[in-house]
Amino acid sequence: MRAGSDVRADPYVQGTTRLLDSAHPLNAVKAFNTRTTYPVDEYSGSSTVHESIYSWLPSLFSITEEGRVRIDSPVNGLGPRSEHAALYKALERIFELALPQIEESMFFEWAYERSRSYGRWEVRAPEREARDVGKWRARIEQQQGEKVREEAARVEWERRVREEQEQEVRGMPLGGIGKSRFAGKTLKVIVKAANYVLLPGQEYEGSWHVEGAPHEHIRASLIYYHSCSPSISDAGLSFRRLRTEEDDPNVARGHGDQFMIWDEEADDGIMDYPSDVEEGERAAYPYELPRNIELGTVPATGVTAEVEGTGRMLSFPNWLQHKVAGLKNTATEGNEPAVRKILCFFVVNESYPSADEHGQLNFPGFFHSGAHIGPNAAPLPTTADILPQQRFRIFPYVYNALDMACRRATGAGLPVELAIDICEMARVGMRRADAERHRRRLMDDRRAAVDEVNEVWEEDYGLCEH
Repeated sequence: MRAGSDVRADPYVQGTTRLLDSAHPLNAVKAFNTRTTYPVDEYSGSSTVHESIYSWLPSLFSITEEGRVRIDSPVNGLGPRSEHAALYKALERIFELALPQIEESMFFEWAYERSRSYGRWEVRAPEREARDVGKWRARIEQQQGEKVREEAARVEWERRVREEQEQEVRGMPLGGIGKSRFAGKTLKVIVKAANYVLLPGQEYEGSWHVEGAPHEHIRASLIYYHSCSPSISDAGLSFRRLRTEEDDPNVARGHGDQFMIWDEEADDGIMDYPSDVEEGERAAYPYELPRNIELGTVPATGVTAEVEGTGRMLSFPNWLQHKVAGLKNTATEGNEPAVRKILCFFVVNESYPSADEHGQLNFPGFFHSGAHIGPNAAPLPTTADILPQQRFRIFPYVYNALDMACRRATGAGLPVELAIDICEMARVGMRRADAERHRRRLMDDRRAAVDEVNEVWEEDYGLCEH
């Protein structure tokens, strides 16, 4: 982006890593009245309040019947198409190629799978309910043999998968997969472009987060890792999700009698939780289960040696928490920084389809509700609704109006210096210092570092970071 335009890059720092943003929703946000959203803890049914006066401004992306993409309103923080025509065309083409992936993520439905260990626990139910310790122990011994065979099969399956991955880098092809269900529709899309800049020996690890705040309705994300210095070691992008009431074992539905068999000879209870029972080992108590379920890490760059410097295009639904697993500049000499560059598209939920009939956006472990959600909610404003807020962009229009009024009243034009003073006194538009102050407040707002939220997420839960 920097090579293709005169966009002013804007650095900010996370830890010791310098993030260089060419276009970032943080750089030009809109402040509104407070909106309240409620992340819900499905274990206890309690909720915590997240209030915000800020909102990212998406752009309008129109999809033709043929699947072509056109950006119909300015990309916030970038400027109008007239100033960056080539860059707008590049963004349109990239989004067009990524549309099948985005569509998959927008409409992806999580299928809950019962683990094999839980299935074995169910098989043990007759012995457990009959309180027949002898038969229960015999069943445990039989199941341990089954587990050994399953483990051997799993190891063999993983070996075959590794061999296939070495022969072929898998991924969804870009574009051209039938007619998109978005054809003829307009999507609201937030665009972000950022560079990670690391000095030799410097490392960076992200924090768990989802994109945006609940009232911004981001449904799916796409990240394109389009450039990476050879000296950067990239551990990939890690994913996890919240444990929900549909995941077993669930302490909210479980009862102590389900997990115990009485040993009359020992006059003591034996705990039998929904996991495998090994000799000398006891399964974790349900309330000790982690609040989040780790899903693994996906390589982002360095996937293939055929095209050096470029990486994958990853898309995923926004209810998946994710974080940068780790970056390191492995260079040992000199002071030349290494850079990894990403381009992101965040697709707003209300684009298509809308919220459900109850006015809720439901995701595993999280739902959003309130006056700002549902068919009666005001639509999320876009850059087509709100004029640029930067003073340098709106000053020419303000000056023309003031100059015209001055000529009608006095017969003479208004000096530019007086127009600048009038804008200053009237606080017309937003100066650079004003924007940076709001950005600091927004970052504090997005960190959601309050005790109530920490109890739900188990840690500081950032709402913007890649």
